[in-house]
Amino acid sequence: MFAVIQEDVAIFGSGLTPEEAWEDAKEWMDKDEEDEPMSLVECTESLYQEIQRNGGGTVFVVHNNLAQTWAEFEEVSDDICC
Repeated sequence: MFAVIQEDVAIFGSGLTPEEAWEDAKEWMDKDEEDEPMSLVECTESLYQEIQRNGGGTVFVVHNNLAQTWAEFEEVSDDICC
């Protein structure tokens, strides 16, 4: 599963393949955003499902090149910390 993101801004598209994610993103980008850097990242199944329910405003974290929900990130952080 993949997501096209503008780092620290929003998710612009998602898909089961990179191609699907870019196609979805094109629908939501306007001319101004096409000049902004967009990145394709792999995402967790939980984040993918959240995007399907709530759209591009879904809160996400990219850690080690993997986009994930905030809750998933906190779980990983707790395992690493202390």
